[in-house]
Amino acid sequence: MPFEHFKTLVNLISDHENFQTKGQKKQAPVELQLAVFLHRIGVIKVIISKKLLFVQWPKGEQRKLVHKGFQLIGGFTNVIGVIDGTHLILNNKPSNSPELYFNRKKCYSIQRQGIVNFHGIFISYDIGWPGSVHDAKVYKNSSFYKKKMNYLSIMIIYLEISHI
Repeated sequence: MPFEHFKTLVNLISDHENFQTKGQKKQAPVELQLAVFLHRIGVIKVIISKKLLFVQWPKGEQRKLVHKGFQLIGGFTNVIGVIDGTHLILNNKPSNSPELYFNRKKCYSIQRQGIVNFHGIFISYDIGWPGSVHDAKVYKNSSFYKKKMNYLSIMIIYLEISHI
């Protein structure tokens, strides 16, 4: 971001109540707060771009370890992951289509859904659906569901080989 744009943005937001000191402790300058925020957004974008390096569906030996892990903790066989969804609560209602983000628990939120292995480590996740969207729709539009045949074919091949 060019420095002139940064200064313009600082001038636009400096008077907002979020940047006004309310207690004894003085807030950091708006310039610093904005710079830290923009840096973190950049870091988050980089991390998201590297998602596939860290969030991976287990294959080969790793898959066998996951199956064994679920069997040891609960006696479940051939389980690769546990799926669940939850809401990220928003502090403020969105300016665009706020009714879409108003969920059944009477607050504004964004949906997130994930699949974890027996250690609780994510092997798939999706974030971003508005809070009012039903869990089934989030699931049917998830990256896992859209590629389920890739995951299932791996599992079927594994099962066929393991039963030979």
